[in-house]
Amino acid sequence: MTGGYELFLFPWQGSMTIGGHALEALLRKEKPEAFKTTLESSLVRGWIDHPETYPKELRAIYPVLWGMTRGRGDDREVKRLVFHRRVRVLWFPLRNVFFPGDSPALLAK
Repeated sequence: MTGGYELFLFPWQGSMTIGGHALEALLRKEKPEAFKTTLESSLVRGWIDHPETYPKELRAIYPVLWGMTRGRGDDREVKRLVFHRRVRVLWFPLRNVFFPGDSPALLAK
């Protein structure tokens, strides 16, 4: 952990992928604090407003903001941070999407 955040992966997540809906259910059960990080977080807002402060360690991965979901059932989506000259926040579908080890949950401290 550095700079007011932690990246969370289940120990097995580095060697296998998991479907979006299954990962969401596991996080709700075992790591509910993952759902507290949103765009309203001062940490995330600071990165969006000042992309030069976005940590280099996050630039090659796509941290997930599990506190930002929309939709119902199979149509649910989650926000992820994507860096390309600036910090963008994009919706990704949970259906048919598998989250490998480069998709950690972002936990604001």
